[in-house]
Amino acid sequence: MRNCSVRRRVMLLSFLVVPLGAFGGAVALAGSATGAQASGVTTSSLGQYSPTFVGAAATGCASGCSLLSGPSYTTSTAPVGSSTAAANPQAATRSSYAHGLPAPNLRASPGVLAASAMDPAAPAVPTVSCGPGQSGCDSISTSSGGATGVKGLNAVDSAEHSTLVPPAGLPKDIEPPDQGLCAGNGYVVQANNLGEILVFNTALARRSAPISLDTIMGLTSKGWSSGGDPSCLYDSDNGGHWFFTEIVSSTTEQTGGAFNGCFSGSVASSCYEGIAVSQGSSPFGPYYTYYLNANYNPNEPGYPYLLNDFAKISVTRDAFLMFYDEFPLNGSVPGVGGGVFNGAQELAFDKGALESGQPVADRNAKTNRDFTVAIENMGQIPTPDGTCASDDTYHDPGVTCWYSVIRHSPPIRASTTTAMADPDSCSPHWTSMAKSG
Repeated sequence: MRNCSVRRRVMLLSFLVVPLGAFGGAVALAGSATGAQASGVTTSSLGQYSPTFVGAAATGCASGCSLLSGPSYTTSTAPVGSSTAAANPQAATRSSYAHGLPAPNLRASPGVLAASAMDPAAPAVPTVSCGPGQSGCDSISTSSGGATGVKGLNAVDSAEHSTLVPPAGLPKDIEPPDQGLCAGNGYVVQANNLGEILVFNTALARRSAPISLDTIMGLTSKGWSSGGDPSCLYDSDNGGHWFFTEIVSSTTEQTGGAFNGCFSGSVASSCYEGIAVSQGSSPFGPYYTYYLNANYNPNEPGYPYLLNDFAKISVTRDAFLMFYDEFPLNGSVPGVGGGVFNGAQELAFDKGALESGQPVADRNAKTNRDFTVAIENMGQIPTPDGTCASDDTYHDPGVTCWYSVIRHSPPIRASTTTAMADPDSCSPHWTSMAKSG
């Protein structure tokens, strides 16, 4: 995605978007959107738009910051004696079993079920029945269909996350346990709030203990901290590379991390998005890490207290795509239209530059013009129900905006489906995840 051709290669970045109700709007990051349809916008046809900005990834405010910085370098997190681990995965991951929560034993616990069985006066356990053929009743299969379930990251792992130091009174277990899941090159990787991953093989046997994203992204050495909302993917191009992203705060874990930094809205220019890219095809790294500054544009409402909320990521043949929602955290400076939302932000970076670890700028702060980015601010694009400035029903600012942009994942090699499969095993393994109480 070279600078001279990025306009041809990056058109409308949004493939699936949802309009937002009850939040505010957005303004241009640089310049203005063009090519919008004057009328007749429907949910299936939004027209084509030029990117809000196209240029070097190091572009940013006049002094002290830029859109993207990096990379920093971290070493491999592969378990010691990993060659032995391949032959004996149980021995290699024995230390991780201490993190597993025990399975519930209702018969042995003095809970509702046990009490009901022993004491007729105890409250009856509620039941739900749905007669066949009635409205709203569906047949539910109890067959596993060949699926295999395993214990992933859980509250114990989060609580024992050694780098996490929440403010006084807050538990170390972070809820909700926002997750990421990705697979490729013989591995399945789960990411979890607040800042850790767990590596499995294709048989879903653990190949690691929980690994801190602070370690992968080199945050501790910078005095920065994990903010959660992790996403991950495996890109099979260029030899294979893993991508992990999460909110990063430029405040230390020891002082409360993101809770007293980025999320609090009291520390200026403290919200970043960490982008860790493996140097090879192993999820253990080593890694290049880049940092996107959510407050790189002084013209954004709420600057310099802007939050990059839960990035969604994907790749194309030549671009790494990252979409997130932008929220002003300082209540005295609302978003466009008087709301608390600045619109969905879409960014497409030169994938080859990220995967080869190119610097966005040299030691003299000279911009690497081969490391390009295209930006689209969805706040500029009308929804079917109006714009960020005014909706068609209530005529209030900040009601209709695009948010939570999610680009579909490309097919993996010869696969024609966007479901997650690992093509490197002898038979396909399909992976999914769910939260459990």
